[in-house]
Amino acid sequence: MPRFEKYLLCDRDGAFPIDFGSSWEEKVLLAELQREGNVAWYRNPDRAAQESLGVTYEDGDEMKIVRPGFIFFSKLADGSVVADIVDPHGIQFADALPKLKGLARYAEANPGTYRRIEAVAKIDEQYRVLDLLNAEVRTAALAATLAKALYTRSAGRDYAA
Repeated sequence: MPRFEKYLLCDRDGAFPIDFGSSWEEKVLLAELQREGNVAWYRNPDRAAQESLGVTYEDGDEMKIVRPGFIFFSKLADGSVVADIVDPHGIQFADALPKLKGLARYAEANPGTYRRIEAVAKIDEQYRVLDLLNAEVRTAALAATLAKALYTRSAGRDYAA
């Protein structure tokens, strides 16, 4: 099983073994670990647990919970540490758009809590990202009818994975 550095709950060698459900989740992790100032990361559990960050979203008449994939921690020049949510999620799933809308509402309701809240998707062979802390992107996400169009049009931008 592959092992990765800087995980919050690493072993005595400073590594954490994990096998991702999709090949591109690992690429997102590796890209984020290369960001300047990165000091740690956390794989958010995809199940209800005390240690899991859950964000509500509406799916038809039901309230459900999305658990964003990763939380990254970075040290800034002034020594402070900031948290970033990065959620790789495929657009092929029926819940893709409702989850994006839930993350957009969460970003709007929690200004200043995170440095970044981003949703990443692989569209064909290109990785695209939505910056959900950007008010224009949130507005586009909340009005969207198709997840793919949201990523491929002006709301999305290329993501280097």
